[in-house]
Amino acid sequence: MRVRRTAPIALLALAAALAAGCGDGTGASAAKSAPPLPHPKRLVLHASDLGPGYLPQASATKPITLAHELLHESVAARAADVRAYVAGYSAGFARPARVGVLSEAMTYRDAAAARIVIGDARAVAYITRRLHAHAIAVPPGAPGTPRLMLAGTLEGLPAYAYGWQRGAALELVAVFGRHATLSRVVALARTQDARLPRAITS
Repeated sequence: MRVRRTAPIALLALAAALAAGCGDGTGASAAKSAPPLPHPKRLVLHASDLGPGYLPQASATKPITLAHELLHESVAARAADVRAYVAGYSAGFARPARVGVLSEAMTYRDAAAARIVIGDARAVAYITRRLHAHAIAVPPGAPGTPRLMLAGTLEGLPAYAYGWQRGAALELVAVFGRHATLSRVVALARTQDARLPRAITS
């Protein structure tokens, strides 16, 4: 089905370039060394996390390169990425009736660099334009800090993107479709957020 194939790719095009821009715009905290984190592929959502009917989308499931991450960033965020970016990974899923989920994770050598990137106002402005979105209050129970919730539209359908920081990792979940809700985004973000401590100890 053509829309099932193309819609998640459209979501990927928005979120993959801008996941690092999802933040609260505050300044960097003091640098703290962090132990190496698991590969981001181990941190993103799986089809089994989403419920029945979701299929992985190969074209939206791939590493996020440093070159891709540097797009649409300010000078300060680009410098932090060049210095400390380790790896990133994106996983896209879809089911019929134009429903898509995108899950991303990126790891850094230290939390201070990650915080500079997630708070980049230039990247946040870009994603809000592309998603026809605006920032809204983060619902209770959403993980991480700093964090940002955006509400907008994609292909005429409701879309939400939530980005957060967890130590030296930056993560993002984006959902779109006729029945997309804030509670769905928060539930998926909590599922993804729980993967990090499990991956570290396994």
